[in-house]
Amino acid sequence: MKEESVLNVLMYLFKNHMQVHCELDLLQAKLLLQLEELGFRRKVINQAFEWLENLSKNTREAIPLRPKNSLRIYTDLECDLLSTECRSFLILLEQQGILNPHSRELVISQVLELNAETIDIGLLKWVTLMVLFNQPDEKRALACMEFLVLDDTIGGIH
Repeated sequence: MKEESVLNVLMYLFKNHMQVHCELDLLQAKLLLQLEELGFRRKVINQAFEWLENLSKNTREAIPLRPKNSLRIYTDLECDLLSTECRSFLILLEQQGILNPHSRELVISQVLELNAETIDIGLLKWVTLMVLFNQPDEKRALACMEFLVLDDTIGGIH
């Protein structure tokens, strides 16, 4: 049986369905059965679908942002979950133009929504990749992030 985590379901969906189909809504019942056959529990699958639905909803909603030269202050909860390495990585992605303030906030929101006990750099990269995949005008940033994520996981998830 596959390791039980929402992230594993999301990674499987991204690698095997989202890049090809881009729309999961039409395939959700079929995917549910396929994921169960792979060993994922229905509860975890439903959590992954809910996560994707929330990402899609959050992508459409405007987030009020400060000017580019403003400073992002992390809450205590965010600091507890996002290590200094993770926060530094987000800053680096923003400095390189892969993330903008809006997409950074989406990444933080979506990574917190996973309710993971620990958030490592690998998880943060995958969430960033999925957020950028759902951003309509972020093709260049997505390509850069795909290289960072997929290069790290060659031979990882099948």
